Amino acid sequence: MSAFLKNVDGEVYAVEVDGHIYGIAGADGLAERARTTAEADRIAAETARVQAEILRGSAEKERVTAESARAAAQAKNNADQALNNERMMKLQPHVCVVGEYDAKTRIPTITKPNDAQLYLVPLSDSGAPGSDGDAYAEWRYVAKRWERLGVSNVDVSRITTDDIDRVSGGTAVGGESILNLTGLKYLWTKISAAIERVDTAHKTLHSALIASLSKKSDVDHTHDTATSRADGFMSSYDKRKLDDIDANANNYTLPQASAYTKGGVYLSDSPDKSKGPYSGYALTPSALASAMTPSSWTTIWSQGQWFIKCRKLGKLVELAWAFNQENGNNWQLSDSERIPYDMRPDVNISGITVATDWYANSLSDLRACYYIDTDGRMSFRIHNSRGGVCNRGHCTWIAGR
Repeated sequence: MSAFLKNVDGEVYAVEVDGHIYGIAGADGLAERARTTAEADRIAAETARVQAEILRGSAEKERVTAESARAAAQAKNNADQALNNERMMKLQPHVCVVGEYDAKTRIPTITKPNDAQLYLVPLSDSGAPGSDGDAYAEWRYVAKRWERLGVSNVDVSRITTDDIDRVSGGTAVGGESILNLTGLKYLWTKISAAIERVDTAHKTLHSALIASLSKKSDVDHTHDTATSRADGFMSSYDKRKLDDIDANANNYTLPQASAYTKGGVYLSDSPDKSKGPYSGYALTPSALASAMTPSSWTTIWSQGQWFIKCRKLGKLVELAWAFNQENGNNWQLSDSERIPYDMRPDVNISGITVATDWYANSLSDLRACYYIDTDGRMSFRIHNSRGGVCNRGHCTWIAGR
């Protein structure tokens, strides 16, 4: 005798043979549960590590952005200071204003000129260029006298750090101001900071991507073979079985059943479509229930309490009658009193019926019979003469129409 032993979860953990119990290694499921739990814990820890790495990357990005902003602000301050130093050293041309030059001669009248300074005097009070395009007369103070060097239409104003900030911030700025080396240094600082921000964002994204893809490559780890309960890689055995399946093996259409073909049938609510066993159609449950409900009685002949009626259930026809018939005569109905066409038999039929008195008591000494032909004509006969006799009965057949 042998039997499998199961735990409360329905898992087989041992087999009993002739009174001896043999445990099945790993059948209790504990080792598999422990492995599954450990794997779930490892995945949760890895997910938490990746999320922490992404948060750390975001914090680093914010720190770098703040540092870039600080460096840019410091560079701006340094550039502004350098421009101030440049002005202090008189390296930038001085544009004379009203009161610093003679309005008629256009000679500078500055009392303490710097002999290293270039002085520009407007050629007109409005400061607009003349017809030749010149706007300023260039003067230098040499050997304690003013010397005119020439004229110029150049815009000698410098591009400031504020101008650079507006341009880098997307503001449209126009003009003909020039960019000196000090402004160029500040501009390069702004460009370098922008490049650093882009590079930092790229490195953060790259680090997060590497962290999320860590240990997902088959280069440094393996997957368990997939089972019906756990994901994994396809085994070579499963791959061979898959390769053995013919192309388009599941591309199948069930043919309609016929006398020579096995297949499916169409459900129909119309009894006309389900004629014959090989029609390929079958009645729906509702149509079948309707087909199993007999039709109403059709009266072929009636007189007072006497009648001849028929009704139909599918192809099954029932004929019932009760009438007075005495003296052993043969009674045949007229041609107009026939069984409806769709209820007529396909062969002539006859049979024994019951003779009774008017009170429905059976008269066993009489013989009564009926006859029905394929044209729906009926005749009834009592073989012995006797008064007060009723012919009662019913019969069934399969309609042939």
